[in-house]
Amino acid sequence: ALNILFAPKQPPQLTFDAASAAKCPDARPSPPVSYCPATNTIAVDLPKLQKIGTAIEGNENVLLQGDNTAYSVLMSRYMMALEHERGGLVLDNAEAGLRTACLTGVATAKMSKEVSTPDGNTVSLTAGDIDEAVSGLLTNGLAAGDVNGEAVPAGFSRIDAFRIGVMGDENRCIKRFP
Repeated sequence: ALNILFAPKQPPQLTFDAASAAKCPDARPSPPVSYCPATNTIAVDLPKLQKIGTAIEGNENVLLQGDNTAYSVLMSRYMMALEHERGGLVLDNAEAGLRTACLTGVATAKMSKEVSTPDGNTVSLTAGDIDEAVSGLLTNGLAAGDVNGEAVPAGFSRIDAFRIGVMGDENRCIKRFP
């Protein structure tokens, strides 16, 4: 669905070989999902990604967690690949993490409308999915991480960057977080 919405010239490759992230020459692993600019590859540790995407049941819940908590992390590494393709953007500092959170917000907003895939399926996010992404930004910050997985410590800053993306577009994110 993301390739349909953003149509990159060189879509990133997806691998479920999580160990391959350690071989990346220009980025450190950021499990459960890592992006390697040198190979334009997104490496997924599926068991760890499933863990952060599993809803927690019971009264002890403070924050919502679900499938889009995980999907937003994967989406953020995809957006990092688009930043790399664009060129001229630093990928390994706090501003890069906030830009990625912003662009993940853009992607989330676009995914709130049905996207038809080539196999005839449709994909779309719901309002609850946005809540799950925001909860992930507060609890783990992974969707607001730079290429090495480093995120600014302030949850409010991460959520604000995401909100700018949800309410804006790619150009607004690049302008706000150059």
